[in-house]
Amino acid sequence: MTGGLLALAINVVVSGLFAAVFLLAARSHPAFRHLGWIGAAWGVGAGAPAAEFLLRITPWTAALSFTGYACFSAGAHLLAHGLSRYYRRPLPRRLLPASFIASLAIRVAIWGGQRNTMPYELFYQLPFVIALTISAIIVWSARRRSAWDRVLAGCLWLLTLTFASKPVAAILLGSGATARDYAGSAYSIYSQAASGLAALATGIAMMAVVLWDFRARMRYDAEINPATGLLTRRGFCLRLPAVTGERSGSGDVMLGICEFPAVATDPARLHEVIRNLRMIMPGDAILGHADESCVAILLPGIPADDADITDLRQRIHNLLGNGRPVAAGWITLQDGEDAGSALVRAEGALFLDRQLNRGRRNGGAGSGHPPTSTTSMSPDP
Repeated sequence: MTGGLLALAINVVVSGLFAAVFLLAARSHPAFRHLGWIGAAWGVGAGAPAAEFLLRITPWTAALSFTGYACFSAGAHLLAHGLSRYYRRPLPRRLLPASFIASLAIRVAIWGGQRNTMPYELFYQLPFVIALTISAIIVWSARRRSAWDRVLAGCLWLLTLTFASKPVAAILLGSGATARDYAGSAYSIYSQAASGLAALATGIAMMAVVLWDFRARMRYDAEINPATGLLTRRGFCLRLPAVTGERSGSGDVMLGICEFPAVATDPARLHEVIRNLRMIMPGDAILGHADESCVAILLPGIPADDADITDLRQRIHNLLGNGRPVAAGWITLQDGEDAGSALVRAEGALFLDRQLNRGRRNGGAGSGHPPTSTTSMSPDP
C-alpha cells in the first residue's frame, strides 16, 4: 500500500470514529441534539477518502471521482450548518444549499479540464475553502468565546488554510495526469496527510468543546429543576452563601420554606403558580425547591419586622395555598451561617407550623390563619 492510500485509509477510519462519537453525543441529551448534524458531516465526509481509495481498485473512475468530491463538499456544508445550530449563530436559509449546489456545478464545469494548472486547482478547492471559512467564522464570532472555542476556531482556520494551499501544492508536486494517477502521486501524500492532520485536530478540539459543554450542562441540570425552572436544593444551597455575603450588613436575609401541596401534582397549575410567584418577588429574591412539595424562598435585605415583608409573606401564603391554609417556616439567617444548617432551621420552623395548623383543625379553629405565627417567625425552631 502506497503512502497516499495509507493516508486515505486512516482518514476514513478517523472520520468514521468522529461521526460515531458526535452521533452518540447527540442522542445522550436533548440539549446536544444539534451535534447530530456535526456527526453527519463527519460521516458523509468520510465518503471522500473512501471514494479516492476505491479509485485504485475499481474501474468506476468518473463516478467515484465525482462522488468523492460531492461527499466532501456535503460534509463541509453540513459541518457549517451543524456549528451554526450548535452555537446558535443563524445563517441565511439559502446560503449553504446554494453554496453546495454551486460546488457541484463548478465540479461539472471543470470536468475534463487540465489538471495541475492554477485555474483548475483553484476552482476545485474553492467550494471547500468557502464552506470551511463559514464554519471558522461561526465559531470565532460565537458570543461565549471560551478557550476551547478559540482552539476550535483556530483549528478550523488551519483546515481552511490547508485547502487554500492545495492549488499551489498540486502544481509544485504534481497530482497525476488522471484521477486514478492521483492516489500514487506525491501531492496525494501531502493532500491527505495535511488535511487529515488538520481535520484530526479539528475533531479533537470539537470533542473538547462538547465535553466542556457536557460538564457545564450536567452541573446546570444538577442545580436547576427542568420541570419548574427553579433551583434544586443543591443549587439553592450553592447560591445562598454568595447572596448572604453580598448582603452582609445591609439588612436581614429572610429564608422561608413554604408548602404548595395543592398544586404540586398538577404541572400546569404548578407552572402558573411559580410564574405568579416570580412576579410578586423582589428582583433579588431567589427561589428553589426544598423538596417536591415545598418551595424555598430567600429574601435578602429586608428587616424581619418590616411591613413590606409581612405583606409579601401573606401574598405568598395566599398564592401557594390556592385558597387553603399552608404551612410555612420563616427564619432570619445568622451571620456566617451555612446553607445546610439554615435550611434545617427553616424546615424545623415549617414542621412546627404544620403541627400548629393540624392542632387548629382538630380544635375547630378557623382555617384562614396568616403565615405569621409566632412559631414561623421565630429565628430558631
